[in-house]
Amino acid sequence: MTTDADTELWARLGAVFEDVFEQEVELSRETTAADVEGWDSVRNVELLVALEREFGVRFTTGDIATLSDVGGLVDAIRARAG
Repeated sequence: MTTDADTELWARLGAVFEDVFEQEVELSRETTAADVEGWDSVRNVELLVALEREFGVRFTTGDIATLSDVGGLVDAIRARAG
């Protein structure tokens, strides 16, 4: 079941992705860097900084090393945002 909070999180997440990648990005929990044109190591840093600003969270180096898809990213944001 999708809640209003889920809908808002995904909308905000999508807006950040589209701002960083300067294109429309279709996201799902299974989306990986290989699925998004231009998602390289530099853009990854830009994305994480933008997400930290948008959601008021901080990712640790350990967090970043274990993230493999957008679903993991969403879980990390939820865990840190409370």
